[in-house]
Amino acid sequence: MTCKANIPVTIGGDPMAIVQGLFKKTGGRSSEKPIKRSQMAGSVTNTGAKSKPPLHALVIGINKYKASSNLVAAVPDALAFKAYLTDDLSVPEKQIAVLLDEQAKRANIIKAFQRLARPDNGIKRDDPIVIYYAGHGSEIDPPPDRAANGPLVQCIIPQDASKDTEVVPIPDFTIATLVHQIAREKGNNITLIFDCCHSASGSRCNPEGARFIDKAYLPKLPHSPDKEVIQDALMGSRDVINPSLLRLSFDGMDSHVLLAACGHGEIAFEDRVEKYGYFSNELLKILRSVGVGALTYKGCIQRMSALQTAR
Repeated sequence: MTCKANIPVTIGGDPMAIVQGLFKKTGGRSSEKPIKRSQMAGSVTNTGAKSKPPLHALVIGINKYKASSNLVAAVPDALAFKAYLTDDLSVPEKQIAVLLDEQAKRANIIKAFQRLARPDNGIKRDDPIVIYYAGHGSEIDPPPDRAANGPLVQCIIPQDASKDTEVVPIPDFTIATLVHQIAREKGNNITLIFDCCHSASGSRCNPEGARFIDKAYLPKLPHSPDKEVIQDALMGSRDVINPSLLRLSFDGMDSHVLLAACGHGEIAFEDRVEKYGYFSNELLKILRSVGVGALTYKGCIQRMSALQTAR
């Protein structure tokens, strides 16, 4: 995927309004760039060539949670996305790290991000990197060292996060710092696909199939969470980065593109009968029907059906 602006793309509600917002943020440039098959998965041919596609991926899917209600479709979504990479784009299995359910503990997720930045992992500079997450998200209070009554912190929920385990969610500033580290070492050709939501109706009783956990069921962030992880990620960086300001949708970063299932105040749903997330299912339909060689990010959004993001 070639778009190198950090664009928080939300799917849901009015698709054309989203497209207009995307076009405005990119000034009509990055969103027009094609999702080239050669850059998405290397020179994929049917000639039996031995060269392997350069794409590398981290795929995370969590159904079974310690904290709250379980999901049924996040793991199938992750496996479906992996199958798209291997079957449609011919990406070798060894270039795809997969964490499912109990494998997707907090420490393991952070280590998987860190491994993408390692110099000896076979990823060359500017090789495309895709990070896919399907599971619960949340929006929680900032850590004590932040300003009192500061903005809520968006996060993803690892499998082992709960008040009982005292394992906290992974905040967006930690993820953004890790992505910054990957971009510094491997280039800005990074795409994040998050099929979760970070805010809901305001009620602790969320609609069935919502990929969201209320902060009431989660432990609070401690003082300076992930301090060592963040310091390690920023070590040697020539950029002046204040990690407390980093967000996945931080306009000042050009390290990645973020494709998100829904916007603020909307809910990412899954079909608990057919066992798929509405966003992931729609995205794969488009990628398979149109093909990455004919798509731009803007075109991908234009083809998205209006998804159910409220109930």
